[in-house]
Amino acid sequence: MFENCVSFTGHRQAPYTLRQPLDRVIELLFHKGYTTFLSGMALGFDMLAAEAVLRAKNNHPEIKLIAVLPFPQQSEKFSPSSKSRYQSILQQADNVVITSNEYTNAGVYHIRNKYLVEHCSVIVSYYNNTPGGTQKTIEMGRKIGLPIISINPE
Repeated sequence: MFENCVSFTGHRQAPYTLRQPLDRVIELLFHKGYTTFLSGMALGFDMLAAEAVLRAKNNHPEIKLIAVLPFPQQSEKFSPSSKSRYQSILQQADNVVITSNEYTNAGVYHIRNKYLVEHCSVIVSYYNNTPGGTQKTIEMGRKIGLPIISINPE
């Protein structure tokens, strides 16, 4: 577990109305001493969260964004506009971590999510009570006693 480090987990179908709540939570966490933010860079909530961190970084240059990729070709099947957003985020990230060298099966996402949980001291989530990777990531975090901050769209 890393002090002053936040990881994000959430659904791919995340509304843009999460932008303002994300901005507020990141600002609040920054004022509590959190300066490193990890995004798994999936479509939806992960990318919205990464963009919110980059916005916060404009006012607080000490903030760091770490992009945690499950494998190098993660964006291969994204739409052209999503690929462009993804590349822009990666270019602005302070560091990129790749948790598996290639896509072998869906287990690469679990490895990435485990990394996110093991390298933070709080999780910020967007979870709509559907089973899947977000639910499992939150459960992993709870199991080791991490605080979970839930964000809902306004």
